[in-house]
Amino acid sequence: MSKPTTYHLALIFLVTCLLSLPSNPILAFAYVFAGEANGVDLVAHPIGYTGTGGTLTVTVGIDPTSANAASMAIPVQNSCNRFNQLISTTGNVTSDFVNIPAGAFDFESVFIHELGHSLGLAHVNAATESGLAGDDRNYTKATDGVDNTFNINSGVDGVRGSSDDVRGDDVCLHYFRTSNNNPFTIAGTVDNTTYSRDVSALPFGGLFATNADRDVSTLLAIGSTTEAVMQQGTFNNEIQRTLSHDDVAGIQYAAAGADEIAGNADDYTLVVSYVGLTTSADIVVDFDNSKTGFAVSNSSGVFINGTHVRITVNNIYFNTGYNWYFNPISTALDVTWENMSVSAQEEDAIIHWSTSEEVNNDYFEVERSIDGDAWQVAGRVDPDVVHENGNSYQLMDLGAKSIANQLYYRVRQVDMDGKSSYSPTRQLAFTVERSGQIRFGPVPVVDHTMIEVTLVNMQSVDMVILDLQGRELRSWREEGITGINRWSVGEKILSLPHGTYLIQVKGADFQESVKFTF
Repeated sequence: MSKPTTYHLALIFLVTCLLSLPSNPILAFAYVFAGEANGVDLVAHPIGYTGTGGTLTVTVGIDPTSANAASMAIPVQNSCNRFNQLISTTGNVTSDFVNIPAGAFDFESVFIHELGHSLGLAHVNAATESGLAGDDRNYTKATDGVDNTFNINSGVDGVRGSSDDVRGDDVCLHYFRTSNNNPFTIAGTVDNTTYSRDVSALPFGGLFATNADRDVSTLLAIGSTTEAVMQQGTFNNEIQRTLSHDDVAGIQYAAAGADEIAGNADDYTLVVSYVGLTTSADIVVDFDNSKTGFAVSNSSGVFINGTHVRITVNNIYFNTGYNWYFNPISTALDVTWENMSVSAQEEDAIIHWSTSEEVNNDYFEVERSIDGDAWQVAGRVDPDVVHENGNSYQLMDLGAKSIANQLYYRVRQVDMDGKSSYSPTRQLAFTVERSGQIRFGPVPVVDHTMIEVTLVNMQSVDMVILDLQGRELRSWREEGITGINRWSVGEKILSLPHGTYLIQVKGADFQESVKFTF
């Protein structure tokens, strides 16, 4: 695509702790510190995370002696709010030749990128640190493999960073959504059950992880104005102040904790708190020409286990040698989300949420989903009184268990002028009275087709694929845990001739079967 001729690339400088790492399963997003030196399986967490869940507050301050200190305040607050809200957006890139002087760079757009680095996110693309030139930097982030040379081929579609790129022995560093390899969507639950960097987990036909580059966005019919904030490349007279689905997924994956499974005790909720013009903060923002030629997030970190790193020190620096535009308008939403939770009461779901501030609020809609992708309205709540200090709300979704044993919920808030925002998504799993409630999909069968088995206690589960004459064709055993288990069966099925078969699932206290055709 045609790009502006005047631009600058924002770089990240890393001071890392190098350790000899053990062999580990392939699990990593595009996180700072990950690579051949420290290990490709690293997940980076913000300052303060030690492996224990809860609220993780990271403070951000502006050096009061810095050039442009006062002008930075609103853009910095806006960016902190974006990471607190974690709202996924499309169409997040626009040009502004009216408010931004010709040739100027939007400070807020650059800062939100650098703040992402400071919270643990790396570039999603190869970027300048790869040593590649020009548009080749838009290939998906990877190491150069055993041959120490990046193998880059844009495939049939000719678009760098797309799913048909041929990358040789390059090792992928970027997490992708395993169901569709589409960074412009986001799973209802983000953890290692829905994302991976292992290219063997790609959907059928995919060769490499797709990154959220604007050219890829055009290829996937999202439009040319959507791109991940963490894509390297900052253009003059361009605004990119909101997060993409891929940016949000990166934060949520890390927040699933050191076990990379969402919904248990090591999860954390990230709160980025702007504390004003002060250097007493976890992240300090400053204009210092001795630190950078444009903009940089300068970090160091320590390992909290073999594959997880915590940032320990971070500062963000800018160079005064550029014409910077400082957005003077606060973009805080009319409603500030404070809490969102779901719980089960027999056959029903109870959705509770609260706000810390409300202005211009019209109503809330509670939305429900079986898979985290397709949503339907479960109910509406109209606030009786709009409180400046917020309020607490609740909705009961009657008979929710009859829809599915596992559901996702979110709340959509709508302003008087029609604008809307979403709460975080929460997952609810109903307690089952017996083991063996199973689900099978997606269909038609692909290599990542799964079988989901709900167990009331830990036990071994035997899987058998049979033909319609009852002949055993494949058999294996899985070790199940209490609750919902998901096991991949697609590859075992696809190795069979096309036809109709049964999968028999048998545990200590149940036996079920699923009939399928492919």
